[in-house]
Amino acid sequence: MIGKAVAGKAQNGCFFFVDRMPGDYEILSTSDWKTKITVHLNAGDEKYVRLGYNIGMVAGYIVPVAVSRDAGLKEIQHCNLLTADGANANVLAK
Repeated sequence: MIGKAVAGKAQNGCFFFVDRMPGDYEILSTSDWKTKITVHLNAGDEKYVRLGYNIGMVAGYIVPVAVSRDAGLKEIQHCNLLTADGANANVLAK
């Protein structure tokens, strides 16, 4: 989630993007374990957030981690674009 709006779905081998106005945005996972980061956007910025997976005592959970533009571009190089609602996950997933 970005703020209170669903932005996309974590799907192995896929990526998604959102376009936002300049400002501060809270990136929040909605897995059982709530984790969040805050990202500041200036006009024309590109920010990349990796949705990592951590293993907890009972279940795993998604953790957003800010990464550099170079790292983000490298990591999505062999991934498929996923629609924000995840509707094409079964078509695109490797």
